[in-house]
Amino acid sequence: MGVDRALELFEEMKRNNIEPDIHTYNIIITVCGNNKRLNKSLEIFEELKGKGLLSQYTYNTIMSMCCKNGELDQALKFFAEMQENGFKPDTISFNTIISAYVKTNQYDKATAFFQQALKNGIRPDIVMYSTMITVHGNNGQWLEASNIFTDLDKKGFVLNLIAYNSILSAAEKAGEVKVVGKLFNKMKGKGIVPDAITYGIVMSAYDKAGMIRDMLELVKDIKNNQITMNYIHYSLIIGAYYKNNSWGQVLNFFEMAVKDSVCKPNLGYDFKNNALNFHLDTVFNLPVNHSDHIEGVSRDLARALFKYHMERGKIKVGTTLIVGYRGSDTLKNLFINIIEEEYPNFSYNIPDTNLGIIELHPKSLT
Repeated sequence: MGVDRALELFEEMKRNNIEPDIHTYNIIITVCGNNKRLNKSLEIFEELKGKGLLSQYTYNTIMSMCCKNGELDQALKFFAEMQENGFKPDTISFNTIISAYVKTNQYDKATAFFQQALKNGIRPDIVMYSTMITVHGNNGQWLEASNIFTDLDKKGFVLNLIAYNSILSAAEKAGEVKVVGKLFNKMKGKGIVPDAITYGIVMSAYDKAGMIRDMLELVKDIKNNQITMNYIHYSLIIGAYYKNNSWGQVLNFFEMAVKDSVCKPNLGYDFKNNALNFHLDTVFNLPVNHSDHIEGVSRDLARALFKYHMERGKIKVGTTLIVGYRGSDTLKNLFINIIEEEYPNFSYNIPDTNLGIIELHPKSLT
């Protein structure tokens, strides 16, 4: 059922003098929030508040919807308001805020909120501890992340997929490829089935270590477990084969990615405008819940895409390379170097009106 139909039925109940209960209100708040209709969620929450039917669960629901829609400040206001109205934040309340801080890379605030939870007498669950493993991993604090994971095991927590993905990610970021391999095998030995996120983490660790054969085994494992390969998996395996000068395999995986509808058939090339766009959403069919901020592809994948289209005669005088202007200019600098060092017949221009593109021109003979 779509969000509009749910709202229609909700209003129909009220017109027919069927008073929705708090459970119905919570469902509608969630449906609207999950469909990027946060304003409607907030409106319904205020309606519920006016009826004096609020509960701890409702506050947790609206905070979750705020965080899901990128409104962390609003969620924090509700966190304070629920306490003012006599509702004590529980583990779910703290998990919601801590996770939101992590998603917005505010690791110090996530840690501070975790400490506040402990002071409030909250007993962290596996989700909260896993989030803190992620915090330490993203902060480059591998030892702290490892210690939390070890303590979880000692305390008798059932280590689930969330916990393993968190510690695998921390190990991958720390360059602990052997640890990644051991943990990956350990979780499978315990009967925990890896998901797409797990495979992406392990594949990234193997890529950094140049373990291309192990990456290929992961691809086979993914297929055997009937998991759909996503844009992260294809980015990593194509980039790895490009670095390994295995152009035939690069072409094979481009073909597979298009066939699986992960890559778009044009692989980032815009025929109408003679432009090669290196943003993820022009190369891949991204999931609907992907971040609104679209990043560029990896350096290795960008080089593979450039060569792929060059071989097909699409990269020529007049072609525009769309590399983006936010962040560290990684792709812009990469292609400036490629043009200057590998393609002496090309010159380039970066227009003042758009610093995120490189225009290719013929090299002047003067």
